[in-house]
Amino acid sequence: MYGLFHDRYQRTPDGWKFTERVLEPGYFDSTALAGSPHVTWDPADPEAGSTSSAEEAR
Repeated sequence: MYGLFHDRYQRTPDGWKFTERVLEPGYFDSTALAGSPHVTWDPADPEAGSTSSAEEAR
């Protein structure tokens, strides 16, 4: 992404201060980069919540 910032300033006794900043987007590309890895989201612990046969025997 690239764009332009449109800033407004105000002079104060301490120097110039921003009073407003607006971003004007110029270009945005959300396509994947070449060579990006394919991501697969798997559960961290697929057995979570299940009980083992040893626990059931108690």
